[in-house]
Amino acid sequence: MAFLRYVMSLSLVAWVGGILFFCFDDADFVFCAAIAAFGGSVVSPALNRLHWIGIVSGILFLVSSLLFSRFSTGDFRPFAAAHILVAIMLALTCISQFTLSPKLAAIRAETARDGFRTGRSSRAV
Repeated sequence: MAFLRYVMSLSLVAWVGGILFFCFDDADFVFCAAIAAFGGSVVSPALNRLHWIGIVSGILFLVSSLLFSRFSTGDFRPFAAAHILVAIMLALTCISQFTLSPKLAAIRAETARDGFRTGRSSRAV
């Protein structure tokens, strides 16, 4: 039981801590830098890794939390508030990774291609 609590805590700390680190450290540095035009090329891989950390952490949390509920109360309790909230977080992370990120990559590629074709820089002024 202590191991399941450890896995639950570790997965949430990795997931939410990664989000907070990205918000307050990575994104702030990249968009305040002098070369802001390359912000997307720096943020995209970091966001991709953050999404995969969230997906793995969410699955680990759900599995360990369901098992913890089963061992402590005798019932899985799949509709407990914590399970539903983590499932919503996991669904939003998957939507962002598999729907929004490819669209943003296509827009970034199109913008870079148009900027190259017209001779304009895609650098934000």
